[in-house]
Amino acid sequence: MCTFSEITHACWQPAFAIMQQTQPDTWSLDIFQQSLNPPNLAMQMLRDTQCIGFYIVQTLKTASFTEWNLEEIAVAPSVQGKGYGRILLNQLLQQAVLNQVDDLFLEVRASNKAAIGLYQSSGFVQIDVRKNYYPVINNLCSNATHEDALIMRWQGCE
Repeated sequence: MCTFSEITHACWQPAFAIMQQTQPDTWSLDIFQQSLNPPNLAMQMLRDTQCIGFYIVQTLKTASFTEWNLEEIAVAPSVQGKGYGRILLNQLLQQAVLNQVDDLFLEVRASNKAAIGLYQSSGFVQIDVRKNYYPVINNLCSNATHEDALIMRWQGCE
């Protein structure tokens, strides 16, 4: 059974450790800690008392419109492939409904087929491509230095 709680400045270390394991060349510690500030939403998924996943959503809000941008989402490598990513994403989507989010966007590496499949099965559709956006990490099969980012929008918020 999983529970969810907000990531605060007092309990950020486990989530940051997961990000370093899954996406080592992304955010610095300073950027990660800044992302915990309102109006952003930062949530961790706990199994027993251990953080096994997290997400961070950037919130843009006006008087008549709320937009979320999923900045980071990750599950600890030790529990990947066991359905926790779907649980984490479902909790995010429940929060979007509760907060009456008008639009929810994310970007994902074009090579991350597992994540793309999860997002599509949860109601996200590709709306654009950022060509050569992400640097290629550990490229052993090609001379490419960058790969595309797919921009996806959640259709459940309509």
